[in-house]
Amino acid sequence: THCISSAASDVYKRQVLINAGGDVSLNSSDELEVDITTGGFAAGGGAVGAGIAVLNVNTGSTAQAVGTGADVHGILPRITAGGGVNINAFSSHMLTGDSYAGTIAGTVALSADVIVVNDTSRTKAFADGQKMTVGGLVNVGADAKRTAKLKGFGAAVSLFGVGAGASVATATIGGAIDAYIKNSDIGAGAVTVSASSDDKATAEAIAASGGLGAAISGAATIATIDPTVTATVDNAILTAGNAVEVLATAKSEASTDSIGVAVAGGLAVGGSGADTTIATKAKASIINGANITAGSIKVAALTSTPSAKAKSLGAAGALVGLTATVSTAENKAETLANVTGSTLKATGLVNVDAMSSTLQNADASGLALGFVAAGFNDSTAKSNTKTQATLTGLTSLKAGSLTVNANGTDDNTAVVVAGSGGLVAGSAASGTTRADSNTKAAIDGTFTADITGGDAQLSAAHLSKFGGTVDSTQASLIGGSGAAMKHTVVSDVDAHLGDGMRLYAANLTIDAQNRTVNPFAAGGAFNVNSASGGLANLPAGGATVTIHHNTTNASIGANSAVHLMTSGASALSTLKMSAMSDIVSQQKVKIDSGGAIALANADIKTGVISNTSLSVGDKAQVIVDKGDVVMNAWSAVSYTHLRAHETRHDL
Repeated sequence: THCISSAASDVYKRQVLINAGGDVSLNSSDELEVDITTGGFAAGGGAVGAGIAVLNVNTGSTAQAVGTGADVHGILPRITAGGGVNINAFSSHMLTGDSYAGTIAGTVALSADVIVVNDTSRTKAFADGQKMTVGGLVNVGADAKRTAKLKGFGAAVSLFGVGAGASVATATIGGAIDAYIKNSDIGAGAVTVSASSDDKATAEAIAASGGLGAAISGAATIATIDPTVTATVDNAILTAGNAVEVLATAKSEASTDSIGVAVAGGLAVGGSGADTTIATKAKASIINGANITAGSIKVAALTSTPSAKAKSLGAAGALVGLTATVSTAENKAETLANVTGSTLKATGLVNVDAMSSTLQNADASGLALGFVAAGFNDSTAKSNTKTQATLTGLTSLKAGSLTVNANGTDDNTAVVVAGSGGLVAGSAASGTTRADSNTKAAIDGTFTADITGGDAQLSAAHLSKFGGTVDSTQASLIGGSGAAMKHTVVSDVDAHLGDGMRLYAANLTIDAQNRTVNPFAAGGAFNVNSASGGLANLPAGGATVTIHHNTTNASIGANSAVHLMTSGASALSTLKMSAMSDIVSQQKVKIDSGGAIALANADIKTGVISNTSLSVGDKAQVIVDKGDVVMNAWSAVSYTHLRAHETRHDL
């Protein structure tokens, strides 16, 4: 879908001139709704059933005002409006699918269902090579709202032989959402360039099998959300009496749920895997010699993940029963707000803001029953995020006040439950969380930031939260259970005024905060619990916690110049610099063993690094005409790790 005003198109050979007393609007809409259902059923002495569905969406919605540049008289394509100019592109997709497969056979029964949906659509709105004189708002916006919801079910039953069932569901949402103003000269009451995405992906799969001889079932689900969302002002002149805003916003929710169940007389294997990945990139930028004059200027990038979940369940019952479950929830969001190589002038606030919030939950459960039974279950929740707000290499900056803020929060939780029972049985459960983050608020270059009479603030803050429980239980004549939890945090936080910078203001705040919080599990539960009972049992369990705050920095660079001054006889200035690293970790581990031969071992390992720095660089000049200078840097580490092990010898 395209809505075009273009001097370069085949239709418009000459420069376009539009004069309107009211509003000028260019709108493009891409709306799509698809519902897929597939199924297959087979019966006989030997039977095979399958259901397969694949959907690829690669649509485009574009709204554009394009010119070829100035003519021989130096005149750009012109739009004049007494009201506003709206250039909007919108995409709305609802993609749902169900896939079924079933078989019943006397000897061999096989079933498989597969459903795959990929949405890589593009939504774009832009003005390029335009001259506009507008009384109201110039709004260039690209917005996408997309949902993929999939379900799969496969079942196979063999009356006397082997039954095998598989179910796979994969949902992917990617593509690009892009809004920009480029190579244009615009005068208006206000200007907004915005790009936003709101995406949801859900994949569910169930596989079940049964057979007198053997039964094998496997379910796999994958949900991926990885769009690129960009809002840009590129080599443009914007003049507005009110606000100029450049906004990139991305909201992503994804979940996977897999169930594999097998019941047989001889051998039963039930397995499932769930993988959820979010890798959204949101970037808001003013670049390449743009010149902005306005009442206020805002450049903001925001990513949010209310929920990224992965859940897997496996169950098997037979003479020999085996289960395996794997769940992974991962977030790799990038959130960037930057102004580079441009000129900013505002009577009010200049605000450069990057904010990121993620929440990952991974859950894996398995139960194995048989004469010989074993279960292996693994759950991983992790994040690797970048959240940065920067001003780099500006030509000049003048504002009533300035805020450069980067703020990120990552929350990872892993839950594992494993159980097994039989004459000989074993169960193993492992949970992992990991959070890597880079959070930065910075002004770099050798230009002058003139905030005379106003407040300047650089703030970088990150919060890492993690938790989870691992529970492994085994009951057998001979057996063992293992439960392990591993947590890792690597966080860098940096707030700085760079080398060679010059800044004039009434007050300056440079603040860096790096926090990690790991509370005890809710309801007094143990984070790791491994239990076994029988004639001879060897349970083991432990937790490993590694937290590295490698960098927590607040600084003024070398060869820089800061001058804080206020007007009025009683007015005071304040220079406030602070760097804070705070770590809290709480873990409880319990190992319980009972039997004629019983051993129990519980262990917790902890490693912490906390580096905090505050500095004013070599040959820097900091002047506070009248007022206070407050500088502080501190680190705090608090951990409470409890372990308990109990051994009962029953003769």
